[in-house]
Amino acid sequence: MNSTLSKQNILYILLFGILVLLHFSGIGKLSIYALDEAKNAVAAYEMLERNDFILPTFNDQPRFDKPPLHYYFFMAGYKLFGYSPFGARFFPALAGLFCIGMCAAFLKKQFGDRATIFYLLLSIANIHWMIQFHMAVPDPFLISFLTVSYLYGLRYYQGNYQEPKLQYISYAFLALATLTKGPVAILLYTVTFLAFIILKREFRLGPWFRIGPIVMLLAIASSWYILVGIRTGGNWLEEFFLTHNLSRFGAPMEGHGGLFLKTWLFVALGIFPFVLYIPAAFRFVLKSKKEAIGQKSDVLLFASIAAVAVIMFFSFASTRLPNYTTPAYPWLMILLAIFISERLNQKIQLTLLITSTILVLGLGIGGSFGLAQIDYIQDIHPMAYLFLIALIPLSLSFFFTFRKKLPYAFGSLAFSLATVTLIFLLWVMPAIDKQNPVLKTQHVWEGQENIYYYGIPNPSFVFYLQRPIPLIDPATAKTGDLIITRKSSIQQFEDEGYTFKILTEANDLFETPVSVIVQLVGSPSE
Repeated sequence: MNSTLSKQNILYILLFGILVLLHFSGIGKLSIYALDEAKNAVAAYEMLERNDFILPTFNDQPRFDKPPLHYYFFMAGYKLFGYSPFGARFFPALAGLFCIGMCAAFLKKQFGDRATIFYLLLSIANIHWMIQFHMAVPDPFLISFLTVSYLYGLRYYQGNYQEPKLQYISYAFLALATLTKGPVAILLYTVTFLAFIILKREFRLGPWFRIGPIVMLLAIASSWYILVGIRTGGNWLEEFFLTHNLSRFGAPMEGHGGLFLKTWLFVALGIFPFVLYIPAAFRFVLKSKKEAIGQKSDVLLFASIAAVAVIMFFSFASTRLPNYTTPAYPWLMILLAIFISERLNQKIQLTLLITSTILVLGLGIGGSFGLAQIDYIQDIHPMAYLFLIALIPLSLSFFFTFRKKLPYAFGSLAFSLATVTLIFLLWVMPAIDKQNPVLKTQHVWEGQENIYYYGIPNPSFVFYLQRPIPLIDPATAKTGDLIITRKSSIQQFEDEGYTFKILTEANDLFETPVSVIVQLVGSPSE
């Protein structure tokens, strides 16, 4: 007995060690280049520089996109580790570990070690999860806080509403989620639990509206909104709620539109290859509900509703991005972990193995071919062949599968996908990242004092200059000033009467814009 427990503990330590490695690998190695990362990371830095915890700004202008809680975490990261990609990404990575740890603790208590271990293996194998929690954006905190809020809310329900402290904890995390990304957190929570109790045919709403927890939720969630409303005369609230919530839901923003099926495609790709068994897992849920197997049925039903609610909500939204549906991942992985722990067989394992092998071959061979077609990164296309290293643990998984040692086979499969993640984060993406226009032009702008922008520059320049970049003013522009712009704006810049010489240009990664740095020779006022 002691030997078995000891082996389980060692396995838990090993799995959490791998999860720590995956969450933190490369968080300081990649530049802050992606548009959302740059704007969020800079906003936190500017707030820290001003010692201002109320009004977010980017490039010295109010930033209306999101509430501030994730900025506070970035600020703490900068204080601990300095103003750097590592400082910005430390707490997002920690949020991913926290979320997985809380889900694992919940599963262990409800279903025991087997389902928990499969959940941890599924987490290790989730490539998109690891990429999401490597980004200095609000989503890691929304996913973590909302998931933990759900976990405590479900425990509150399971205890027949007899433990009010569970509701307080649930609502406290819900308030934090609301301070991270807005009222969408409360909306998703309400829809999920309402659908759950309706399907359970238990229409007691009173326990969810106890005065104490509701007052606490509103007090925490509204605190900053009230302060920023007073500070800006209501302008911030108007921009955030009308433009960045209602408008984003009703019409595509920044070109991120598409058919509603695009949302489902994001989820399918995000949990590939395990998405193949989502339909079977849902059938498993229906069977469990029909058989009414105690708390197992409740957890399975709730996990299904929590995942579907997120996917359906963002299917109706007009703006569609891969990160929007990631709050569904913890629940899809819980659902799959319970299903696989009870239904794993040779056929399921072989199917997952074959599709994983196709994925690895596609990333290695297809990735190399694809990179070779892009002129500004074609020299690094052989890096994609590194993904083929993942075929080694996949071969081991085939061996265990045919020996009918299925848990070992599944573990080897998870390790192969974790290998893909590590190769991407530590070698392939850093090699690509070095070709981004901010780093490639650094020799031109670094150390220069008089730098301005024209048009829509890449926001990453602001992060690395560590200061706002003002708009060029024809009245004060003078010979020798550097201007950061885009190639598409060059003609208009010239038409306005500026004369200049182009110092350098570089293509934005996987985008059509070309960043250009020019030096003024003459301005309209001269």
